[in-house]
Amino acid sequence: MRFIDRDRTKGWLPVRGLTLLGLTLLTSCGINPAQTIKNVAECGRGECDARRPGGELPVGVNLSGFNLTVDTYESCSELQQDVRGQLLDKERDMIVQQARWKRQQVESRNRPINGDVANSSMEDRGAADSASPESAQGGATADESFTNVQEKGVDEADFVKLGTHQFFVYRGKGVEVVERGSLTRVGTIELKDMYSAKLFAFGDRLIVLGAVASSNGRQQSKAMFYRSAATVMPTLEKEIVLEGTYRDARLTDGRLIVVLDRRLEIKPWRSELAGGSVGHVYDRARPDIMMAEDAAPMFPGAQPPSQNWNELPVGVPEEPVVIGSDGTIAGMPCGAIAKARARDLDWRMTAVASINATNPTEEIRQTAILGGGDQIYMSLRNLYVIKRGLNWVPDLGVDDREMTDAGSRLLLELNQTTVITRIALNKEDGALAPTSIGAVRGYVKDQWAFREFAENNGTLVVATSTGYLWSTSGPTQAQNHLFSLVEEGTNLKVVGKVENYGTNENIRAIRYVDKIAYVVTFKNTDPLYAIDLSDVLAPKILGELKIPGFSTYMHPVGEGRMVGVGWDALDLGSVARITGVQVSLFDVADPKAMRRVDNKVHGDSGSYSEVNYNHQAFWFDPTRKLMGVPLREVGSAYGQTVFSGAVIYRVDRDALAEVARISHEDLQSNDQEMRRFAPWWHYSRSSDISRLYSVDGKLVSVSTAGMKFHDFAEPTRELGRVEFPELEWPMDDWNERRW
Repeated sequence: MRFIDRDRTKGWLPVRGLTLLGLTLLTSCGINPAQTIKNVAECGRGECDARRPGGELPVGVNLSGFNLTVDTYESCSELQQDVRGQLLDKERDMIVQQARWKRQQVESRNRPINGDVANSSMEDRGAADSASPESAQGGATADESFTNVQEKGVDEADFVKLGTHQFFVYRGKGVEVVERGSLTRVGTIELKDMYSAKLFAFGDRLIVLGAVASSNGRQQSKAMFYRSAATVMPTLEKEIVLEGTYRDARLTDGRLIVVLDRRLEIKPWRSELAGGSVGHVYDRARPDIMMAEDAAPMFPGAQPPSQNWNELPVGVPEEPVVIGSDGTIAGMPCGAIAKARARDLDWRMTAVASINATNPTEEIRQTAILGGGDQIYMSLRNLYVIKRGLNWVPDLGVDDREMTDAGSRLLLELNQTTVITRIALNKEDGALAPTSIGAVRGYVKDQWAFREFAENNGTLVVATSTGYLWSTSGPTQAQNHLFSLVEEGTNLKVVGKVENYGTNENIRAIRYVDKIAYVVTFKNTDPLYAIDLSDVLAPKILGELKIPGFSTYMHPVGEGRMVGVGWDALDLGSVARITGVQVSLFDVADPKAMRRVDNKVHGDSGSYSEVNYNHQAFWFDPTRKLMGVPLREVGSAYGQTVFSGAVIYRVDRDALAEVARISHEDLQSNDQEMRRFAPWWHYSRSSDISRLYSVDGKLVSVSTAGMKFHDFAEPTRELGRVEFPELEWPMDDWNERRW
């Protein structure tokens, strides 16, 4: 059985799953899916071997997993039977696993350990290296959107927003309101029961989104709609409580699109196999920890209940899902839920709500997808929900030391498959409708892996990585790919691709500019690839540039130039040591002959810029050719902080010129000051400035302590400032990570 920390390895949990794509994968590995073995229960009693001769993959496990068609449940009864079928599959598979474990325990007592064979599993060795960095790309210029976003016309939630009359800054327990004209603080909107809030603002409207503490134990979120006016505090016009935990949101053409995480509640039960003596317990929050005990109860997908396991019903319940008294699942009608894309016991449910942002009293349009989603990408026309890998795959009946290349390849492809669901947004009434589903090989870094080309019939392009950095050969060797998908009926079909570039590396940054995809991969050095998308059905690599370090965020700055923000790195042969924050200027006018024309390195190991993980922290003014990077700079490797603030550059055609360093040091309280200059391991992702903007002819810098307004001609000269009230520590975890 294979349990892996999903967050670290895009992992898998154990069971059975795969139609369409599964059969394709089996065939590609040289396995005949028509072959069968004896009944699994018989194998569980040791009467047959759940492997092909020679230790090949099992062929009778009836893999049934990816559902690449769009279909919703007709009723709650149909949903109940679907979930029950998956639980029964799991129960049957467990007897096979139990028998194999016992056999392996006996065999291992007399099996010598070869010192040349790694004694840790494939998953253990790859967990740390396969972890993908967090989000790190950028979007529209300051003239197009106050917030640096991915798609022009699609605003993204952030903790700082600008309305017609006022600035709004979320900082832990409330939203600070600052007058745009007089540059004075108006007051604070208190948020007593909301945490990890994000904001939207347009015209005289303010929207506050966030999770709330629920009295009934259910996960809930809230959307609060305010009307603002000059010199006075905004007034609350509407408050909407949404079932589920807030994940992300977008605002386009007056429609607020909110993505929420919900979860099916599965009734506890114990296995009826082997007289009820076989089962397993696992902690949902720590799927890498597994206990298998002869007398342990089975609690699928939930924490063990408080009652004695002997008091639980035996066997999978006829109706295993808890349905609310209103006939819904966490407020969602069963008929609005799209069927799971994989039969992998993933009881998460991604819900999407469409709200009229100018008239929130209108009916809320909503839809949901069973099986969860890990991230989203949104164009002007469609929302894409991304599921990374399977939550659970069948036990293959093979000890790690006996795993063949075919088995490793199949496990890798099941584990590192990205499933994409397209949800169309009707601009007239805000209705949401899942229209198509597709799957591509590999895992994606973040939302910037995707780009929809409306001019090419909505062709979706996605860049992915496969394999692990620790593996240098065979099916688990790290590779990178780019796929083009078009909608055919209810399928997103792969119609073009570039595969297996950047061998032994994985993707660190992606940026689409016109019909070119710029892709950064890294292990020891930074190859920057330019991929031609002039014919999206036949993408091809145009050029490649190798330099030390790597970019995690890229931003076009005009005249065939691109800025990259990331890390410098020292190539040590088999590994690389990350050093300071690196800002690079690339000449990409000729994608076949790209070159780096300038770069600046700030600090040493332990230095940090939020831009490395969040594109919204990057600022570029295309009119003045100025850009800013929030920075926490460490003087020597993992030593004391020597600067915390933001660095302002002038971007010339072939040079980056540092013109100023600005800081909010004099706004910080003593406690905050200690945080700024603490050793790198304390609050290492903090800098006193987190956002920069061009507003009303001024450079605006924002921190948790306040705002400053700077002269563009001389950024160190202040034109005004606003100090915020001192915060009580600790704030919620969202602010702890950023301040």
